[in-house]
Amino acid sequence: SITVEFEKIGEGNDPWGNYRAGGLVHFTIKRSDFGIKYMQGPLGDEVEITVNIEGIRG
Repeated sequence: SITVEFEKIGEGNDPWGNYRAGGLVHFTIKRSDFGIKYMQGPLGDEVEITVNIEGIRG
């Protein structure tokens, strides 16, 4: 299980009249926590992940 915090970047109406909201999450995982051992040397154990999210109200 991974817990992350969502950082809201912005929200508002776009030029076409749709309401949009966006944000991001950034976190680090250890590959070894998930049993991943492939290419452990060159890649290292810690992996940084950034996810940008944008939603449009339907």
